[in-house]
Amino acid sequence: MMKILIIDDEAPTREWIEFCIKGSQVPCAIVGLASTGQEGLALFEQHLPDLVFTDIEMPGMNGIALLQQIKELAPKTHV
Repeated sequence: MMKILIIDDEAPTREWIEFCIKGSQVPCAIVGLASTGQEGLALFEQHLPDLVFTDIEMPGMNGIALLQQIKELAPKTHV
């Protein structure tokens, strides 16, 4: 089963992505929802998801910096 992590600083966007994934009937598990890059990185390290959806423009650690760190930790992760 594919593990998915959703990271976005806007709650409606996180919730919409989660809603779409759950409605897709694809066998997967949403392992976390994060509102910041730092929170997302911590969840990533904890759950090691297969797929990450992230916003680019976020306060603090932006999505590009987050993706660079994710790729260093697990290069095969889809982002």
